[in-house]
Amino acid sequence: RVAIMGDGKLRCCGTSLYLKTKFGLGYSMTIEKRDAVKFDSKAVSDLVINHIPDANLLNDVGKEIVFQLPFNSSALFQSLFEYIDVHDDLEIASYGVSVTTQEEIFILLQNATETQAQAEEGRKQLEQSAELIAPAEVIP
Repeated sequence: RVAIMGDGKLRCCGTSLYLKTKFGLGYSMTIEKRDAVKFDSKAVSDLVINHIPDANLLNDVGKEIVFQLPFNSSALFQSLFEYIDVHDDLEIASYGVSVTTQEEIFILLQNATETQAQAEEGRKQLEQSAELIAPAEVIP
């Protein structure tokens, strides 16, 4: 079991698989471009999204393009991979798919903890401001 704490509080606890299912972002598909100049990012993005409609482009910089693929889309991977494998004209040197890592989950939960702490601090400041600007009493 893995337990994650934030701001001195237990944020979640469970097996690695449970945490990846509950907080994971799905799969990451990384495509390495054979030639960054000749590579058609739009065509490859359209290809991935046509095969996996819920795919999101995360990053397209240099020789890599990265997509986020939902967990429930794994049945669609085979047709995409087969298409990529037979189309050399796409200028794809290699590709790979990985599941959300525990490190990514830790970072996600830490960011959520920081956001929650900032929201609580803002609420306290608003309450203090409201106390300072209390309406004046009207004396008859």
